[in-house]
Amino acid sequence: WRPRDGTPIIISWDFNIGEGKPMSAVAMAYADGNFHIFAEVIIEGARTLDAVDEFFERGIIHKGRLFEIDGDASGKNRSTNAKHSDYDIIKYRFQREGINFDYKVRLSNPPIRSRHNIVNAYCKNTLGEVRLFVHNCPVADEGLRLTALKKGANIIEDDSKRFQHVTTAIGYAIMRKHAELNKPEQKTII
Repeated sequence: WRPRDGTPIIISWDFNIGEGKPMSAVAMAYADGNFHIFAEVIIEGARTLDAVDEFFERGIIHKGRLFEIDGDASGKNRSTNAKHSDYDIIKYRFQREGINFDYKVRLSNPPIRSRHNIVNAYCKNTLGEVRLFVHNCPVADEGLRLTALKKGANIIEDDSKRFQHVTTAIGYAIMRKHAELNKPEQKTII
């Protein structure tokens, strides 16, 4: 599955460092009322630039289309051993390559319970409608089926599972887009 021409591609990120906690990103699109996840980059111990390079090498990021950069709000922060944030690195590479993009990362990450509820509603709502589709992305597929909260914890994700991190990236993008789609209309009073 590939989005039609003119449909923006969302690249959403979850940044991680640590054993069993890979940097995870997805390419997805919102089309005809549905989300379609069609590419994933899951790299253990990777630098941000490694993941960006992978998207370019696979032809997912290219000129001639609008991209929306989305994901983990913590990626805006510089670490103590870096001059640039993860998003600075991503935006710089997009600019250098002449890629048209909108930076859509929210000021803070949404609450876990809200994120889970909205993503679950796109997986299957109370009317039985499925509005989230995964195309040839085995880690995202596994994560959407198996991600769970930590046992005995109060609304904390069990991030010990490798697949959970990609679902977080998916959730950040869905939450942002869902909020945009459901924004109340502004009425002008004369």
